[in-house]
Amino acid sequence: MKNRKLLDKYRHSFARALLFTVILVTLTEFGIFAFLTAKGICQWSVNDNYFRMKVMLPVTLNWLILIITLPAVRSKKFSGTTKSRIITLGAMSVSFVVTIIHREYTVMMCSFIFPLILCANFNDKKLFNITGVYAFAIISVTSFLKVAQSEADTTTILNVVLIFGIYVVSCLTGYLSIKFAQKGFDLIRTQAQDNEQLQHVLTIDQMTGLYNHKSFYSELDKSIADFDNHNIGFCLAIIDIDNFKKVNDTFGHDRGDKVLETLAEVIKNNCAEDDIPCRYGGEEFAVIFNHKNVSRAQHFAKRILKAFSSVRYDFTDEKITFSCGIAPYKKNLQRQEFFDMADSGLYVAKETGKNRIITVLETNTKDASQM
Repeated sequence: MKNRKLLDKYRHSFARALLFTVILVTLTEFGIFAFLTAKGICQWSVNDNYFRMKVMLPVTLNWLILIITLPAVRSKKFSGTTKSRIITLGAMSVSFVVTIIHREYTVMMCSFIFPLILCANFNDKKLFNITGVYAFAIISVTSFLKVAQSEADTTTILNVVLIFGIYVVSCLTGYLSIKFAQKGFDLIRTQAQDNEQLQHVLTIDQMTGLYNHKSFYSELDKSIADFDNHNIGFCLAIIDIDNFKKVNDTFGHDRGDKVLETLAEVIKNNCAEDDIPCRYGGEEFAVIFNHKNVSRAQHFAKRILKAFSSVRYDFTDEKITFSCGIAPYKKNLQRQEFFDMADSGLYVAKETGKNRIITVLETNTKDASQM
């Protein structure tokens, strides 16, 4: 989104540059006419041929081009790429008008450098190629007419050769600019992907795909801040697989990993979108039940327990279950106090038979209820 806004701002800057160019050309046209009139070459009259053909005609055409181009650039109907091409087409049209009408001035053919620069800045290779071919055709036709009219005058021929030299240099420079920009974009894209992968490694537990220990506390802080700022309630569940050491010791760590992955998948499949499932460490998991009161958190925890305990494994006939402690966040609780509340519920669940969910409503574990 930010990148799109930046590009739109960039396009509007070039549209303003086109507006400034047309204004400058207009002032120049009238300025030259005033100079020629002062020298007695032209007359102050709308019927003067120079005024009509060399001033009013190009000025009118250029402003018509501008009237069409600027609203199109501001319109929301067109894509960014289309807007870039509209601006370039506008610049090409202005260059065409200036070059054809003032073809007696060889230097006017240099005006095609402007649209070529635009294409290079827009990093549009296809548009650059089209613009380059179009500019070459116009310069060639104009040069042929000029040489023919001057009867192959040496100065004219040298000027034409110079213009083509400038054109070639402009094309090469633009091409290299686009190539360099594309390399830069590729590098930025690669770095962004690397940063995303690094961020994934730093925040996600690689075995289970859940948030890791560090991310758990970051997300918990966010939920606490939401409660403090907006009074959005939430609950915390701490889950620990029952007799997990026995699974590892009896069946091996690879089977233990399978159990961990299974619980992680069950948690993900039975949580709401706004919940935050985490692997706290070892066989211990945590779920931040955002925007939920105690009864809703209990409902989801019970659903997770039921789904997990119903899983059957190919290495044992025994059910594998977990114990869970749940606590609702209370105002002014410190993060560690809140965690200890839920953890104390887990402790009670373990001590009273396992395979159960204990809810702790206050920091005193006597205020605990079994589910």
